[in-house]
Amino acid sequence: MLPNQTIMLMDSENPILYMKTSNGMGQSTLKYYKLVESSEQEIRNQNVVQPQPTQNGAEYVLKSEFEALTKKFDDLSKRLEKPFKNEKNVDKGGNQ
Repeated sequence: MLPNQTIMLMDSENPILYMKTSNGMGQSTLKYYKLVESSEQEIRNQNVVQPQPTQNGAEYVLKSEFEALTKKFDDLSKRLEKPFKNEKNVDKGGNQ
């Protein structure tokens, strides 16, 4: 086996895969994986984002939700920085 190479080996008698990886010096490690048959529905359900348990009452948001909120905040900040179109010169007493 060549250095810095990974190969997958299949067991012909058991539902097991072996992943053999060599480092830069050619030394190998072997990892074992069990194959478990699944239905298409089970695989699709695994791809659904499940809420993660929180520790110490912490709550988390998705990156996409955070970015959407940041965009709204930036838009509102820009609107507040610009003077209003209908604003006229008003003295301290409120007279025009």
